[in-house]
Amino acid sequence: MFNFFKRKAKVREAFGSFLMERTLQNPSMTLEDALNEYIRIHSLAVRHTLDEPQKITAARTKLKIMEGWMAEDPEPQADQEIQLYMDILRTTVQHIEQLSPEVLQRMKEREL
Repeated sequence: MFNFFKRKAKVREAFGSFLMERTLQNPSMTLEDALNEYIRIHSLAVRHTLDEPQKITAARTKLKIMEGWMAEDPEPQADQEIQLYMDILRTTVQHIEQLSPEVLQRMKEREL
């Protein structure tokens, strides 16, 4: 029998091809802008907890996308600027994960 309520998984475009397409359309687009647009278009969010601040979720999501992109295409790994950006994201996520729940709660309250 047919299951009309079952959703088909939407196949998401790889970030590498998305980035190439967007930078060809707009050569002044930065990697950060492309990541933000990719996250917005595909409604992505990688959370550690449901109530974490949006800034933390954004950094974790960007890091996950970048790691996936590096796994798919080893060419960008040679770019020092991309490696530096990934190191900054990793450091940000690591430092934020070490914050106390009270500090995280204050960060969340400031967003509202």
